Amino acid sequence: MNEIKCPHCGQVFKVDESSYLSIVNLVRNTEFDKEIHKQLEMH
Repeated sequence: MNEIKCPHCGQVFKVDESSYLSIVNLVRNTEFDKEIHKQLEMH
């Protein structure tokens, strides 16, 4: 079981492995999309 701490309120959430991986993928995809758009704007 993994725990995630909210950076805004400080509450700790317990999530199972599949939920944790879904959140990690969501964050990674969001950051990747931001970086792609940033690179495209520079060209």
